[in-house]
Amino acid sequence: MPRPLISLLIVSALLTALFPRHLRSQASNTNALAPGHIEGVILSPHGEPVSRASVTVQLQRTSGTPPFRASVFTGSDGRFVVANVPAGVYRICVQAPGTALLNPCAWSAAPPSAAVTSGQIALLGSIRLETGYVVKVRLQDAGRLLQADEARSPAARVQSGLWTPAGFFIPMRVRTRGPASRELELPVPFGTSLELSVGSAWFDLAPEDNAQIDRAGARSIPIQASPGAPSIVYTFHVMITTSTATLRKIPRLPVWITAIFFSAVSAAAQLPPQTSGYLPLHRVSSVSQRFLLAAGSRLRRPGKERVAVSGVVRRDQDAASPIEITWEIPQKIRIAEAARIFVFDGANPAPNLPRDQQVADLMETFIEDSIEAFFIDQPGRSFRFVGSGFRDRRGGLPDTSYEIIELWVPSGFRNGSQMTVKQYWFDARSKFLSRVIYHSTAARGSGLIEVLWNDWRNIQGERVPFSVERKEAGRTTFQLNFSSAVVSAKADDGRFSGR
Repeated sequence: MPRPLISLLIVSALLTALFPRHLRSQASNTNALAPGHIEGVILSPHGEPVSRASVTVQLQRTSGTPPFRASVFTGSDGRFVVANVPAGVYRICVQAPGTALLNPCAWSAAPPSAAVTSGQIALLGSIRLETGYVVKVRLQDAGRLLQADEARSPAARVQSGLWTPAGFFIPMRVRTRGPASRELELPVPFGTSLELSVGSAWFDLAPEDNAQIDRAGARSIPIQASPGAPSIVYTFHVMITTSTATLRKIPRLPVWITAIFFSAVSAAAQLPPQTSGYLPLHRVSSVSQRFLLAAGSRLRRPGKERVAVSGVVRRDQDAASPIEITWEIPQKIRIAEAARIFVFDGANPAPNLPRDQQVADLMETFIEDSIEAFFIDQPGRSFRFVGSGFRDRRGGLPDTSYEIIELWVPSGFRNGSQMTVKQYWFDARSKFLSRVIYHSTAARGSGLIEVLWNDWRNIQGERVPFSVERKEAGRTTFQLNFSSAVVSAKADDGRFSGR
C-alpha cells in the first residue's frame, strides 16, 4: 500500500477517535433539518382519480424564510408525492388541463393546505375538485405573427384572462399551440358573473363576430353560465399594427445577449428580502424599476426616509376628524388622532399591535399596502407581471389604463404568517401606485380589501399621496385627505416611542 494512503488512513482514524461526539451531533442536526414530504390524491366530484393533474405547493413564508415552490403531476390513480419539502405550511393548488375541474387556489375561499414537519410525511388524504365550465379563446394567426414576434419583444403577446367579481384578474393558460393558431382556456365556476378580457399592445385583434375593440386594445365580454352549460369559445384573428410593423424592421438581438439579459433580471428578482429599507434599482424586477423611479429617491438612498402629513379622516357617517400621520422606512408609523397617539415599529412589532380596529386599519394600510411595502417586500417574493393596458371595469376614469403586478406576500401584520396574492395597480401614464387589492381573513364581510392611493404630489422631490381610501367588501372604512406634507431624514428623536 502506498505510504501517502497509509498516512491518510491513520489521520482519519485519529480524527474519528478524537471527535466522535461532534460527528454524531452533526449527523443528528442534519437529520433534524431533513426535508419532509407531501402526499395526497386528487379526485373528481364523483370520487374518480384525476390523472396528469398539475399539483403545486407554495410555502406560506414567514420573516426570514426563503421562498419555496414545487410542482408535480398526479399518476393514473390520482396520487401525488412532493418530496424534499422544507418544514412549513403550504398552500396546495391543482390544475387539470383539458377538464372543467376548478383550481381551488383561484376559486375557493379556503384552498387546501398542508403543514410539513422536518423529516415527516404530511398526508393530505383526498382533495376533491369542483366542476365548472371551460371558457376558451382561439387565436387564428394565419400570418404566423405570434411565433415570429414573441422572441423579438416581451410586448409581443396576447393577454387573455377573466376578471372576477372581487376585481381579481386570472390569466388563461395555453392549451394547444400551433404555428398558425393557439387555444387558451380556463375552467370557471357556474353562476359567477365574470368578464373576459382579451387584448394586446403589439397586435391588432379582430373578433370573429366583428365586434368593436376599444382604444385600450382589449375587448371586455361579460360571461355567466348556469350549471350544465357547454364550453364557451371566442375566436380572434391576430393582425399586425402600423406601429408594430415599424418595430419589426429593427434587427433582432443575438440569442446569447438576450439570454444574458434575462438571466441577470431573474437573478435580481431572487435576491433576499431587503432589511435596510433602501432599494437600488438592480434589486427589483425590470418591469418595476419605472415605478421605483417615479416614487422618488427616498426608497433608494438615505436622507428622505420620513414623511409627515396632516389632514382629516372620515369614517362612515362620522364627521371629519383632524389627524397627523408620520411614517418612516422601514416599517415605522405614528398616528395622532383625537388627543391619542399610536405607534408601530416593525423592528419590535409584538408590543406595538393596536387593539383598536380603526387604528389597526390605518397602520396596516401604510405598513403593508403602500408603495414602500411593495418594493421592500418584492425581493425574494413570488412575483408576476399580469400585463398592461387594463381598464377599471367598475367605473374608473375612461382614459386611464393600468399595469398590474401580483405579489405573494403576508396578508397583513394582524394575520401572522398567512399569505395572500396582492394585486398592485399602477397608472400606466404617471407610473404612480393607484390601488392594492387582496383578500384577508381579518377583513369584514367577504374579506376583500381595496386600498386606493390618489392625488400624488411632489414634496421636496418625492411623491406623496394626499388622498388614501380603504374599502372592505366594497364599503369605505376610512377616507384620508391631507392638506400638508413634509419629507425629512430619519432621526432617533423618540417620535416612534409613543411620546
